Amino acid sequence: MGMLWYLARNNWCYVIGACWIFFAGAVLIWNLLAGPTYVVKIQTAAQTRRLKAVERARKYEAFSAIVVPIIVAEQQPKPVSAVAP
Repeated sequence: MGMLWYLARNNWCYVIGACWIFFAGAVLIWNLLAGPTYVVKIQTAAQTRRLKAVERARKYEAFSAIVVPIIVAEQQPKPVSAVAP
């Protein structure tokens, strides 16, 4: 898109084209520096939900360190008491 501004051959078109290319490059560099991404989904018996807030690697690692032990603890079988209520 930014390269199209150079076709007009006016000074202000060169400025707008350069700004557009700089902006697009900055977005690409920011995405590269932010790190790898994951698709994180929580699946229950009723539905599957995508968690967009934890799609970057650092956030996912912190999230999984908190949530996975809670889920594993809840999925353990509960001891059955000998006395019926």
